[in-house]
Amino acid sequence: MASAPMQIAIAQLISRHCSSLKKLTVRYSWRYGPHFFPLDVILSGCPMLSALGLYHVNLGKIFPSLEDVMGEPRPRYPVKILKLAGRSGDIRSLLRCCPHLQELELSYCPGITRDIFAVLKTFCPKLWKLVVLHCKLISKEMLETYSTSTGVKIIDRSW
Repeated sequence: MASAPMQIAIAQLISRHCSSLKKLTVRYSWRYGPHFFPLDVILSGCPMLSALGLYHVNLGKIFPSLEDVMGEPRPRYPVKILKLAGRSGDIRSLLRCCPHLQELELSYCPGITRDIFAVLKTFCPKLWKLVVLHCKLISKEMLETYSTSTGVKIIDRSW
């Protein structure tokens, strides 16, 4: 966890700026480690946040409250554009909380499997664009099947 003064500084930053925050990018910090950024607090308190980028972070570490999000009630975040790259872990719980998601970009996410498509169909009905880059467990055929069944535009940069 971050030191107490750092936690206080983060809380003050959130309380002052979250009402107008529209875009947020979080990158893994070797200096502060995976517990530095309270992502659940940010997403819950920022009603205007529409674009979120998570790069080389482990969702289970920075967002432990998502680990068991399977049923109701679940949080509903305003994110419309989500970009994930690197070791993102299991993103299905996060996607279940993003009913307004319109664009999803997955880059170098080795843990992403075909299970993601059922979650996207059920919990992200507004999704219209999916970009995939080097997600080794997702095949071109899976992407084509998903696109055909949903009408989502697929941009496959893996091939």
